[in-house]
Amino acid sequence: MRVLICAGRYYLNAAMCRKVLEAYHQTRTISVLIHGGNQFLGSEIEDWARENGTHLVRYPSNWQFYGKQAERRRNQFMLMDSKPELVIAFPGGSDTEELVAQAKAMNIEIRSINHE
Repeated sequence: MRVLICAGRYYLNAAMCRKVLEAYHQTRTISVLIHGGNQFLGSEIEDWARENGTHLVRYPSNWQFYGKQAERRRNQFMLMDSKPELVIAFPGGSDTEELVAQAKAMNIEIRSINHE
């Protein structure tokens, strides 16, 4: 399964990300893990993928070229280009919400992880 994982840029709960990835991987094998290069979680997500033999695709934002629109443009491209079957969304801001809305419009399965 192709899984896109997203969160707000200040989301820090790496342990929760690992827990959720493990749970999904046990029920439906994650063959490709897609993410946007979150500054706090990116390395943790990539470590998990390597430990589990999962292919990894990273879409970092191009802040220099797109400025304030970098995350929004990256998210749009990431959805269209990576063709995920599932989006796992952790808490985030308006860009994360917009990515989830776009995925829903594309009939992509969504799992929103809301916790404290």
